[in-house]
Amino acid sequence: MAERSGVVAGSINVIGDVFPQSDAPDPAGQFSEILAGSPELAQAAAELERAKWNWNRQVAEPTRNVQVQAGFTHGNVTGDDLVALQVGVPLRINDRNQGNIASARADISAKTKNIESIERDLSRRFSVALRDYENARIQVAKYQNEVIPETSRFYEMVASAFKEGEIGYLDLIAAQQTYLNASLQNLTAVRDFWRSAALIDGYLLSEN
Repeated sequence: MAERSGVVAGSINVIGDVFPQSDAPDPAGQFSEILAGSPELAQAAAELERAKWNWNRQVAEPTRNVQVQAGFTHGNVTGDDLVALQVGVPLRINDRNQGNIASARADISAKTKNIESIERDLSRRFSVALRDYENARIQVAKYQNEVIPETSRFYEMVASAFKEGEIGYLDLIAAQQTYLNASLQNLTAVRDFWRSAALIDGYLLSEN
């Protein structure tokens, strides 16, 4: 559930859903979703399936074929009729497809290791993105709840004192600059927060 945040800059009030006040993130659940929906893993899994299909095809190709031939002869000497059966079974003495089978098996192993490598890389990238997300979330909360209100009150106090002639113009400029710097730093933290959140929601895919 997003909470609408307001930032007062002089007489300007900026309102928007810039920072959602949500429950603590669930790293295990989020990473499980990434593994389930990662296009990188889906592509690697499809390549593994193709490798398995190729292995099955290579194994099936050299299947032995049993050949049976029948013959009928008549013995002129004995006068008997003879029936002859000839059964032929090819022997795999020099089966060249064994090389293709071994190659297909090696391809399956390579594709399996590639999936494991992608999972490890996703885990590493997720840890970095989650760390950045948490740091930005803490920073935004700090600016929203502490820094911005304090610098805003200080600026308003200085502005009021300036109107009463109690302080000089340079003091007013300094207070205003302090508030503006805090506001810019807050916006930077908000940007980093949404950038890391989008990276996690986008299955850790980035344009870089």
